[in-house]
Amino acid sequence: MEAFIPRVSGQSRKISDTFVRELSTCQFVRDRKNIVMIGNPGRGKTHMAIGLGLKACGQGMSVLFRNAARLSTELSEARESYMLGRLQKKLEKVDVLILDEMGYVKFNRSQSELLFDVFSERSERGSIIVTTNLPFSEWPGLFDGRGLVVALLDRLTFNAHLLDMNGDSYRLEQARKARLGKLDRGLAAGTALPSGGAGTGSSGRQEGGAEEAGQDAGGPRGGADSEGHAGEPESSGGNEGGADCEQ
Repeated sequence: MEAFIPRVSGQSRKISDTFVRELSTCQFVRDRKNIVMIGNPGRGKTHMAIGLGLKACGQGMSVLFRNAARLSTELSEARESYMLGRLQKKLEKVDVLILDEMGYVKFNRSQSELLFDVFSERSERGSIIVTTNLPFSEWPGLFDGRGLVVALLDRLTFNAHLLDMNGDSYRLEQARKARLGKLDRGLAAGTALPSGGAGTGSSGRQEGGAEEAGQDAGGPRGGADSEGHAGEPESSGGNEGGADCEQ
């Protein structure tokens, strides 16, 4: 059977410094345009989405950040408790709605319909920023209902910025550099031991020099652990709500 590939109407663009500066002006919010960031994990999609949200906050705009799976749960619970209307109004009135990590959790029929309503109500009325690890060709497996996916993508991508952020993971690259840095410092500390006692006049001073060098070597090794740990980016879960600035 032929694979189903939904059509999208947005403008696909690669990331560049000039384009990021253009987005940071938040003109896309005033134009009520959406942004969809597509890329494999570790490419900085969440960080960039939060950064744009904070820029919007700084310009007096209202912003709401939600993990996509969490929002689907909130919508379902709101409907069960007869609070759906209130939540929907909250989602409609913000200038920027950020939906993070679209693609890791599949949505059932009820959740799919509720999320579709969110996209539909905001279409050309307010900006949505979506981060996803899935190309649009795989979105039919994410939502329940092929026709619903077609309509949802039509609303989301109309006159939108589609950012191709695929590439090597920044997190993996930082971890690799941290390991290499620790290894280099360890090797440097190890080769320093013989030279530490070579210039001394007595065996006692040689032993002392070696012991002192060993202590010095212990310092950088401990520091390498701290640097390696500090260099690892925080999980996106810690940023939940980090860009919220509802007025």
